Amino acid sequence: MEETNKKQVIELACKAGKMVLENGGEIYRVEQTMTAVCSAYGVSLSESFATPTIIMLSAPIANGESYSRMMRITERGINLNKVSAINDFSRKLPASVDDAFNALRAIDESTPYPIWVRVLASSIGVGAFTVMFGGEVGDYPISHLG
Repeated sequence: MEETNKKQVIELACKAGKMVLENGGEIYRVEQTMTAVCSAYGVSLSESFATPTIIMLSAPIANGESYSRMMRITERGINLNKVSAINDFSRKLPASVDDAFNALRAIDESTPYPIWVRVLASSIGVGAFTVMFGGEVGDYPISHLG
């Protein structure tokens, strides 16, 4: 694989890792995703490192030289649907790197669940915890006030 393509693969892997971390994925999953993307496109011996605020990836590209990429994580949220989509993406990568960038872009631009679904799910969760921690069914409506 030529040098430019290896750099593109590293960029793709970092973008995927950044999206996992921004959407609530675990650190080990970020590192695993970046390594899987690199391996799938023939960039062997890649080393990934992630913290809650930064990701780094380095891999040899040619003649003993390495290419390293670092990205800051400035946005955080919880969208496990995107994390799951990126996980599936890293297991079933398209044949070309350009197609992979397009697939990743489509995942990034996907919309979250509608607000009514999120409110309903939160409401059910709050009520369940109220009962689980010793509240009674009559406490259920009051638990939604706090």
